[in-house]
Amino acid sequence: MRPALGAALVGLLALGVSLPAAAQPTVSASVTMSADRTSLAVGDHFQLTVEARCQGATDPQIQLPSLDAFDVVSRRTSTPFSVRFGFGGAGQQVQSTVRHVFILVARQEGTFELPPAVVELAGQRFESAPLTLTVGGGGPAQPGLPPGQVVQQDALPPPTSQIDGLQFDPGGFVRTWVEPAQPYVGQQVSVSVYLYFPQALNGNPMVTREPTADGFWTQDLLPPSRQLRPERQVVNGRAFDVYLLRRFAAFPLSAGPLTIGPTEVTIESRSLFDVLGMNGRPREPWSRASPPVTVEARELPSDGRPRGPVHVGSLALEASLDRAQIATGDAVTLTLTASGTGAIQQLQLAIPAQDGLRILRPEIRDALSHAGGVVGGTRTYRWLIVPERAGDYTLGPVEAAVLDPATGTYAVARTAALSLTAAGSGPEPTAVTPATTEEPDPADDDARARFGPVRTHSELTRSPTVFSEQPWFLGSLLLGPLALLIGLGYRTARARAGRDDPKAAARRARKAAKGRLAAAREHAAAEAPREFYAAVAAALKDVLEAKLEQPVGSLTHAELRKTLVARGMDEATGDRIVDELEGCDFARFSAVGVGGDEMMSCLERARGLLGEIDRFRPTEVEA
Repeated sequence: MRPALGAALVGLLALGVSLPAAAQPTVSASVTMSADRTSLAVGDHFQLTVEARCQGATDPQIQLPSLDAFDVVSRRTSTPFSVRFGFGGAGQQVQSTVRHVFILVARQEGTFELPPAVVELAGQRFESAPLTLTVGGGGPAQPGLPPGQVVQQDALPPPTSQIDGLQFDPGGFVRTWVEPAQPYVGQQVSVSVYLYFPQALNGNPMVTREPTADGFWTQDLLPPSRQLRPERQVVNGRAFDVYLLRRFAAFPLSAGPLTIGPTEVTIESRSLFDVLGMNGRPREPWSRASPPVTVEARELPSDGRPRGPVHVGSLALEASLDRAQIATGDAVTLTLTASGTGAIQQLQLAIPAQDGLRILRPEIRDALSHAGGVVGGTRTYRWLIVPERAGDYTLGPVEAAVLDPATGTYAVARTAALSLTAAGSGPEPTAVTPATTEEPDPADDDARARFGPVRTHSELTRSPTVFSEQPWFLGSLLLGPLALLIGLGYRTARARAGRDDPKAAARRARKAAKGRLAAAREHAAAEAPREFYAAVAAALKDVLEAKLEQPVGSLTHAELRKTLVARGMDEATGDRIVDELEGCDFARFSAVGVGGDEMMSCLERARGLLGEIDRFRPTEVEA
């Protein structure tokens, strides 16, 4: 027994010695070095990232390449990933990641090759690939960011030609950039909304309040769906990831101060531990709003101003006829194409009336574009013209006054005069043969004698009285229309009674609103934000019209707010209803950054607002 026990002890000791040796972790590393672009100009900012992913070691030390050829604006070191497996001791497995992010400025021209970044672990050497950067001559600032803000600065005031809605916050802020600051009425104003965040986002930010643009005609400049890609920028010595949230063109409709409302953005600060419920009290969401900015719209210059409407921008007119010669009474098509920049959709053109020509209402088609952020496109008119008598006609020229906003000078865009010839006298009216008093032709008497008289009754008819001559025939014909009239009168009376009953109208409106919200939920599931927000807005307006017993579709948001307060609704509830309608109107044309969560939140808010509208008792309208 004792030799066997000794052998067992020796075996256990040997196993205890061999287990740690077998559990020794394997040391390895992967080192990468990359830049957001490798071709740039002197003065450009770019981002350099060096990352090391290691197994079997924690906090690896990276030997970085020399960056003497560049100016270092900012440097950020992070450890986004570090995991330990096992129960401690020699059997523990470790994986970790270390990342260095630099914001650099190219200082001089040339080609620069950065040597590999190196990590040494357990006597082993791991290297990244070298990186070659080519720096050319000076170029423009980074696209997509406000001009004059891509370099490090100390809150310098913006140029006078722009408005910078910026309230600096080191924890992040929302910025509205408007250009120009003092446009003419009808001139394009470019509005951009940016999110500045000090770190990378885990998901898309939610725009919880859209910028208002009362007094402007607006056109969105971003595609309906896109990915948010950040740019790196330094403001007041701090580096931020910058996201372009909104960009649209606004055309002032009247002179005076016009305000672009604030944009509010919310970011949910959620992590894996929040989802699993391991963090205890959840973190509050990050929320910021940009300050409102005011644009001073100017009247058009009075010197040399022509009468009538003026198109602000550039404009070219071209007209053509499908035929130069037609028959009198026939129709010819005149096509006029207006192309240029500015609010082309607001352009109104007409052909001068002429005696002898009938000009029908034109067919209008618009094709808009916004290349380079400048709104423009073409507007095509097609008139049908009918000459009512023969002759030679001159069509045009058609003219439009144009203002160049850059120089403040007027010009006239006009088409060439077109010639039209109408030939012939047109269709003649049908001639009526007058009655004659000539003597009858004897041949007619011969024909009557040959064929005999025309008879209206058959000699074979047994009854001398036909069905249509029965005394009750007319009464039977009147029974059908009389029954129809009685039924229509009953149906009309019921419909009128239902319309006159406000409670019945409110019930129908609530039922219709529930149907629209159900359709909105289906649109949200199908990721169709435009249809979703249209259904929500229609549901709110239907219930408001039934409750107020007056239409609200023609009211502006400001007028609707005044109407609700005048009818007895508290201002807070009226503001929430109008804010929700404003958000729906804007989101229908710009659903960027709107996800399923935001649409479901909007659906819940709409349900709550419908309940408040249902409980609302409006006062009577004063005569």
